[in-house]
Amino acid sequence: MKQFFLDTANTESLKRILEKIEKKIDLKSVRGITTNPNAFNKIGITRLEGWLNHSLKLAKFVHEIRGDNDGEIHIQIPNSNLNHNQVTKYISLIKDMTKGYCKVGMKISPNVELLEKVDEINLKVKTNVTGLSDVSTALKCCTYNVDYISIIPGRMEEVGVNAIETLSFLKQCKLGKTRIITGSQRTVEQVIYCFNYDTIPTIGEKCWDNIFMGGNFEKLLIGKEESIKVNMFGPLITNENINLSVNFFKQMDELGLPAFSDLKEIS
Repeated sequence: MKQFFLDTANTESLKRILEKIEKKIDLKSVRGITTNPNAFNKIGITRLEGWLNHSLKLAKFVHEIRGDNDGEIHIQIPNSNLNHNQVTKYISLIKDMTKGYCKVGMKISPNVELLEKVDEINLKVKTNVTGLSDVSTALKCCTYNVDYISIIPGRMEEVGVNAIETLSFLKQCKLGKTRIITGSQRTVEQVIYCFNYDTIPTIGEKCWDNIFMGGNFEKLLIGKEESIKVNMFGPLITNENINLSVNFFKQMDELGLPAFSDLKEIS
């Protein structure tokens, strides 16, 4: 099985998922865990101190799953408009708390001020520009040498945006060192096509529930190599693409407000 991220901050859910997959796959396939303000909010953690303490639990979990220090936990900044100094402080807090159990990925917005500081940020953590739903912004971010860009095909398909066209076009592009993470999947079929387009899926609790139904897990293990659609030109970018990313960050900023307020006090 190709590599993927577990997409939840709920440690009980992580244990439940691990119990069902640990004897069926090489656990080095688990690249790590991704979270965001929404994931922390779902388990009742809203303040910065709670985010930091829970990040240590997640880092230890990744370390135990993989048996090494090469896994990753990706933590989103609490506000998409954080300036470079605030991000630097946030990185320091997260890295100090996770104590080297695994690598830290910092999920940032496609904010140009931050992108222009990516080389400096890359010296401290993995960089992951998240919440992307259009080709032009994704390619812009790649020109700044980020480690990852995160496309959100599950959310895209919910509003009628063709995620496969986006992934197909990006697969044809030379992205340098940048890898594509795909998130918000809802079904095993979505995870399979994200594997087929050479991306690293983040698989959340609801998607795992779908995967564990019937013979879906075996279907995922076998995979199905489908012919890759090739588009000579990039997919049409519409208001739906832009609004989807705008609304994504609006939601995350609202849920991250308490932690953001805490960070401002110590920055």
